Amino acid sequence: MNAKTKTAAAVTLGLAVAAFTGYGLWQAGQPAPEVLQGQMEAREADIAPKLSARIAQVLVKEGDQITVGTPLVRLDSPEVAAKMAQATAAQAAAQAVARKAEHGARPQEIDMARLAWQRAQTAADLAETSFQRVDGLAREGLIATQKRDEADAHRKASRDQALAAKAQYDMARAGARPEDQDAAAAQARQVAGVVAEVQAAQAETELKSPVAGEVAKVLARVGELS
Repeated sequence: MNAKTKTAAAVTLGLAVAAFTGYGLWQAGQPAPEVLQGQMEAREADIAPKLSARIAQVLVKEGDQITVGTPLVRLDSPEVAAKMAQATAAQAAAQAVARKAEHGARPQEIDMARLAWQRAQTAADLAETSFQRVDGLAREGLIATQKRDEADAHRKASRDQALAAKAQYDMARAGARPEDQDAAAAQARQVAGVVAEVQAAQAETELKSPVAGEVAKVLARVGELS
């Protein structure tokens, strides 16, 4: 039996993974088997990222044999990295609030909490001013919408950090009631959820193959936007 395979097509990102399903076997059941000739097209999977970012690494080349979960492309997303830094900082602040609510604070800690709140509030005010400026430019079409979104994310994260720092300072001064302790613990859990969401987004910066097969085409190039 002779068989041919045909591989074609391209992808949004530029990676095509051809998942070959194998050759069918024919048996004529005659003393002199008949030679049959046929053609089967390869099954193809188009792979594209869920976020838009610049391509940092292309990890495969045409002809590579890959398995499910093989890393194909790594993306560089400053926005995701910034959100991760902001989320982890907010988480640390929220956890500190919860600890202080449970154990109380010393005078030195109260002073430190006040200074931390003032710094966080200054940063939040600056982020708000920056966002207003960038938002105006985006509305006029002078800058990309992505820049506005990044400024908005930074503004919100800075505001959340300032609120967390203020709560920490207030609790340090007054001491925490049982309901305050519960609220602080709930805030810590909420921020932990935000961190988990950002971690999920960070995982999307590494594109992995959902199928096993052979890389048919690699159109992605380092430095391009996905």
